[in-house]
Amino acid sequence: MASCSDVSSLSKEELICPLCRKIYKDPVLLSCGHNFCQVCIEEVWERQAARGVCSCPDCYTELREILPLQRNLQLCNRLDQLRSVQVTPKEATVYCTFCVETPLPAIKTCLHCETSLCETHLRKHNETVDHTLTEPTNFLSSRKCLEHKEPIKYYCNDDGTCVCVTCCVAGKHKNHNVETVTEAAEKKKQELARFHQKLCLQNKDIERAIQELQEHLVTTEEAASREKKKIGALYLEIRELLEIAERKTLDGVESEAKRVLDNLLGQIRVLELKKTSNLQKLQKIRNLRDISDPIPFLNRLNCASTDAEKNRAVVITNASLDMKAVSLLMHSGLDTLL
Repeated sequence: MASCSDVSSLSKEELICPLCRKIYKDPVLLSCGHNFCQVCIEEVWERQAARGVCSCPDCYTELREILPLQRNLQLCNRLDQLRSVQVTPKEATVYCTFCVETPLPAIKTCLHCETSLCETHLRKHNETVDHTLTEPTNFLSSRKCLEHKEPIKYYCNDDGTCVCVTCCVAGKHKNHNVETVTEAAEKKKQELARFHQKLCLQNKDIERAIQELQEHLVTTEEAASREKKKIGALYLEIRELLEIAERKTLDGVESEAKRVLDNLLGQIRVLELKKTSNLQKLQKIRNLRDISDPIPFLNRLNCASTDAEKNRAVVITNASLDMKAVSLLMHSGLDTLL
């Protein structure tokens, strides 16, 4: 086993992880020479992974290639040495105060005598006095009243503190609601048991509530998904019907426009023919005016006058789009969507 002198050479900083500020647990050594708890450095690198480059939290050296973490065996051995020489209060053995040559483990401690007793000395002790006994302990100061230096035997319910006999009879806790520490501890344990039971029942209720909420969450997500599909299908159908209605309306407008345009073009063709005919007649009139002989002039004039009588006034029809019919067609198409 390592000696105390070997462990005393360890500095505090050599044993403390820079990240958690606790004694190293499974220390690993980075390529830059710094040590960390394995769990601590893995958590840091997990957060740094999003940046794509991991670094040492101590010196900030970027580690381009993350190699498998290697335990610092030398530091692990020194920590094992430290643990081997540390003894906690629970591990310390309480020995009988009266066993001189060969100390035997104590089975009880007398708070009044401030001594620990093995089985043999306990029988002798109990034959002469009736003192308060407790489990073996080396920490008697915590079981004595700081003010009166007497063993603590009672518990004051009014102030919630452990007290001695003098505290109850003539001290600060006179006339208070007091009882023995054993009775008080038993009652407190019962209260804790009831509180523990309430917490357990409450946790069961919480678990049921969480389960119900999770189930409701799933059903809500499924219902939302179904509704989204229904709405998507409905709007797809509406778009298709709208396109059909649009095509019908546009076809109706085009048909109405063709009717009006055909009418206008027909009138234009008739007028063009009329214009050509009139130009021919004008030429004949100009020729008649050039005849100086009255008889030929009058004979030809009669023919020209007859043609002139056939020359009527120009009449046109102002045809236009029937927008009312177009509007009715459009509304008829939209009505199919409702």
